[in-house]
Amino acid sequence: MVYKSRTFYKSNQEFIKPLGLRLMGLEPKDIEDIQSKSDDFSAYFDSNRLYFPNSSIREIQSIHGRVESLIKLMQYFMGLLVDFDDASPEYLRQLNHSLNTLDFVKRKVIKDERDFLLLFSEFAQEMNRQAERLEYLYKTIVDIQ
Repeated sequence: MVYKSRTFYKSNQEFIKPLGLRLMGLEPKDIEDIQSKSDDFSAYFDSNRLYFPNSSIREIQSIHGRVESLIKLMQYFMGLLVDFDDASPEYLRQLNHSLNTLDFVKRKVIKDERDFLLLFSEFAQEMNRQAERLEYLYKTIVDIQ
């Protein structure tokens, strides 16, 4: 975003200055001040970039994918909770079958609404594990710096 903004501004300076002056009531010194601050930020950004090893990037992508999946799964199971029917053997069979696909769930059988509600604590625990993975990764990268 920083690089695209910088490129856009530099390639469209002649258009931006008069447009900014007319539409926003700015003075030429205001545009120069904004450009100066933008240049300062870009220089700060360039000198403070973090370069991650490929293994760390893959780990971050893995954590992101896992959390994104957990959010979608939690929404799915919340919908199932709204329609929860512990009197229907077919409903419970399908619900319990779907639990077997989740590698982080310890409770593999839901018999009643209380069991179902406890399932959400397992989602929270898995989110915490992913946060811990990310924190550990951050600390290892900071230690390398």
